[in-house]
Amino acid sequence: MNKHYKLLKSNDEEYRYVSVSTDFSRPDDYIEKLEIELNNLNYKGKVAFDLLLSNGIKDNRYFGAYFDGKQIISSTFSRLGSITSSISGLTADFYKENYNLVSDNHILSKPQKFLLKKGILKS
Repeated sequence: MNKHYKLLKSNDEEYRYVSVSTDFSRPDDYIEKLEIELNNLNYKGKVAFDLLLSNGIKDNRYFGAYFDGKQIISSTFSRLGSITSSISGLTADFYKENYNLVSDNHILSKPQKFLLKKGILKS
């Protein structure tokens, strides 16, 4: 993958799009590209971020923010205390299908990588 994230369409009612990390980069490293992509989709609403590859499997894995149709409002960027099964399932499927991203990661432990490879670890 040639960018730091992959934007996935979600069935979640609150977060219609999820940005999943494809490397250790932080959202501020690629926020402009993400905003362009969301703008091209004519989207306005909340976006979830799965920062698994930079933050690991911790409380600060998932974040959310509001996209106003042109930009992500930085003051709305916050940690998500809980996520829906539709988002956790979507991201688990992504990392299972793109296991090479997980296997090359140095933050995740071998047992965590194994569970992600099997699609068992969802949050």
